[in-house]
Amino acid sequence: MRQRSAFSIPVKTPPRDGGGVTVTVDELALLRADAARFFSTAPDAVAGLFPGLYRSLIRGRGLEFEEVRHYQPGDDYRVIDWRVTARTGHLYTKVFREERERTVLLGLDASKSMRFGTRRAFLWVAAAQALGLLAWMAADNHDRVGGIVIGGGKGIGETRPILGAAGALRLFRLWEESGQRHAETAGEGLLEGLLRLRHHARHGALVVLASDFREWNDEIQRLTAGLARRNGVVLLQLFDPIKSGLPEAGWLGFSDGEKVLAVDTRNDASRERVHRDFAARAAAPQRFCADHTIRFLQINNQLTPPESLHRAVKRAAVPA
Repeated sequence: MRQRSAFSIPVKTPPRDGGGVTVTVDELALLRADAARFFSTAPDAVAGLFPGLYRSLIRGRGLEFEEVRHYQPGDDYRVIDWRVTARTGHLYTKVFREERERTVLLGLDASKSMRFGTRRAFLWVAAAQALGLLAWMAADNHDRVGGIVIGGGKGIGETRPILGAAGALRLFRLWEESGQRHAETAGEGLLEGLLRLRHHARHGALVVLASDFREWNDEIQRLTAGLARRNGVVLLQLFDPIKSGLPEAGWLGFSDGEKVLAVDTRNDASRERVHRDFAARAAAPQRFCADHTIRFLQINNQLTPPESLHRAVKRAAVPA
């Protein structure tokens, strides 16, 4: 019989890491602890990010109005419906019920323009990590989590909203599978993605879409505005800081996988042209969100997920 070594110890398989190029379920699952810390240490930021959804982080879930009925001895006088009372001449009180779980829909753009990054992670990976934090916040708040992925090689991938951690993990698996497939052309599917999100969004849902919004246009604006009239909407715009300020490093090559663009970064005019293009692309969706009372956050792909989300929330101007 084979003798077991006295010094043998079980080896735990380390969680798989996408290395900043792709995402794995393992690394997204590890974000749950970060999400709990963010949720508990920045309640004001979370409440501002999720307008009308996480109204009370300490006292538990809120209440939804259900009906009015005759006032009975012992009822709370503070919830008397004075309008109905004045109209009927009899005391009526409002009846509330505990809010049901809500639907949180997360849209991830993994198209070709999002497969770019100079440090730490590609844009689409940073987007998945930021959305992963939000998925865990929603799951731990006992909400339904679902969403879509754009540009994963097979059109629009989607998962229907499922309650709690099961919904988050199912969405993570979809993102992992999409990262292993070839991306579609830049921006393709963003419009269709919004249509799929609208299909799943019931009244009062929270819809978060993470993209570089390279193909931002009037039709996307129209759909987003319509979605925001019935739901809470948050747009996360991903960016790489190199696009806002190229270093003076000589000739640099940029590729979309098919074509290569060479830029002489020692030339002031070249650097200024890249900066203007980035600023203009970032400003269009930001102005739209300000006009339509939609949350707009910019996510830096070079920061860790908690730091990028915290800075984005802190920096964002919350609409009135």
